[in-house]
Amino acid sequence: MPKKILVIQTAFLGDAVLSLPFIQILKQKTGAQIDVVTIPANVEIFASCPAVSVIHILDKKVKHKSLWATIAFARSLGKYSYTKIYSLHRSFRSTVIAFFSGVKETYGYSTSACAIAYKHRIPYIKDFHEVQRHFVFLDDESLIRNWRVLPEMHLSDDLQKNIKRELLVFEASDRIIAIAPGSVWQTKRYPDVYYMRIIDYFCIKGFKIVLLGGKNEAELCNRLTVNRNVHNLAGKISIVESRGVMERTELLLTNDSASTHIGMAANAKTLTVYCSTVPEIGFYPYNNKSDFIGYDGLDCKPCGIHGFKKCPLGHFNCAHLLKPETVIERMENMIEGK
Repeated sequence: MPKKILVIQTAFLGDAVLSLPFIQILKQKTGAQIDVVTIPANVEIFASCPAVSVIHILDKKVKHKSLWATIAFARSLGKYSYTKIYSLHRSFRSTVIAFFSGVKETYGYSTSACAIAYKHRIPYIKDFHEVQRHFVFLDDESLIRNWRVLPEMHLSDDLQKNIKRELLVFEASDRIIAIAPGSVWQTKRYPDVYYMRIIDYFCIKGFKIVLLGGKNEAELCNRLTVNRNVHNLAGKISIVESRGVMERTELLLTNDSASTHIGMAANAKTLTVYCSTVPEIGFYPYNNKSDFIGYDGLDCKPCGIHGFKKCPLGHFNCAHLLKPETVIERMENMIEGK
């Protein structure tokens, strides 16, 4: 019977995307069947990765919300005969799942909640990128040094056709910039009025703009759809389809959000705007043609790892002081290959 390994990743969408390089290399190194525990919002991500076999859905908001329901879920995994569990999420719930699964060889971060429950505890190295941090589990110095493995998200033929249909509004010769202006956290969102000025500038320059995001960003993107050169796809295509759209653009402009990581799966030229967070946290775009930009020198930045619903100090200077002209200049340099 071939080995079966379980990976637990029940965090946000972007975290799921950044788990894919670990899963891909784990599959290459072991030849094992790799299964995943994740939340409903992330199923599409893992289903698109060729290295993933089975997806176990943890509904931590409803069905598995209680501790007892989570323990029951964990115990139900015992029938799959996993030889190892790697938990890439440091939450208490992820630790509970690993501990009550019955699997003997469990791996988790030393900074995880109740980390003592893991048989093997791996240091969470703050100076590393998240992809690089995950590779520490595999104890391969060469891999840790050469960590820039891009996520693999496969596009089926049907999804490819959907993308082509959505992009029929553009001519083959059109120069396209993708913009993903949303974020779960308000303090990660570059101001709408600044995005509007950027969009106006590039439309005047002859570029076409495609706006990307989920259903929650549809209203925001509608406000930014200022003329016929702006095509709003927010809430109209899937996450994996957005990866396909990014492949067809000259540049992706995005906040510090999941779109940055989807951009890496597309190997897109990506510029990430940092407002309340900083790239040093370890979630920056990492292919060799991408970059990031932010306003530095503020004592209050970063104000948190994830961000907040509003600026704790009320001024939101980390965003307001980063003028759109500065972002435009960086965008032009990247488009021109400077």
